[in-house]
Amino acid sequence: MENIDRLIDDRELKVFVKERGLGTPATRASIIEELIAAGYIERKKKQLVSTDYGRAFAAFVPDNVKSAELTAHWEQVLADIENGNGNADNLLDEIKHSVSEIIAYEKSKGNRIKVTRKVSVGNCLRCGSPVIENSKAFSCSAGRDKCGFFIYRQDKRIGRSYKVDEIAELLSKGKVTLKNCTSSKGNKYNAVFSLEDTGKYVNLKMEEFVGGKRRKSA
Repeated sequence: MENIDRLIDDRELKVFVKERGLGTPATRASIIEELIAAGYIERKKKQLVSTDYGRAFAAFVPDNVKSAELTAHWEQVLADIENGNGNADNLLDEIKHSVSEIIAYEKSKGNRIKVTRKVSVGNCLRCGSPVIENSKAFSCSAGRDKCGFFIYRQDKRIGRSYKVDEIAELLSKGKVTLKNCTSSKGNKYNAVFSLEDTGKYVNLKMEEFVGGKRRKSA
């Protein structure tokens, strides 16, 4: 994936894959959506931005696997076969040979690094390690034995789960404004919360309501 660290426009990416013969008109749009669904890129307004996971994954994929030129070559050979000007057996032999070379080369490499979809949402306020999002909590990547910092995703006081950007702001600023919260009595409210770390537990402490006085029902 060329120039993966920069921002690219939807139209620019479509031109990129079209000029190199990547896919068909029916599949080019789905390629972009599949990259988004897999977590390699994300759409921000009219731009596509590579994610931390996407950049890490691309960095460790062999160059010939992510080569647009190789993919375009195979697409052209497939088109030739369709038009009666190519040999399917030759293409299969070429692909098998290429895959075998890649596998042999990768097996010979040492000190391989595992790439994970888990993305850091900020730095732990206890030890400075990355705080990682998982299905149940936002927890310090150092682990419970070494640090133990974590915040449960779901909080009954706000009637919903915390969002990634909310926890990121909380970790960077120590406070965050949570919107569209629901009290135990069903009342909607917005409020400012601060981070309270007892050394054993991490809590979000309500500081004040936003857009109105504090109500007992919340």
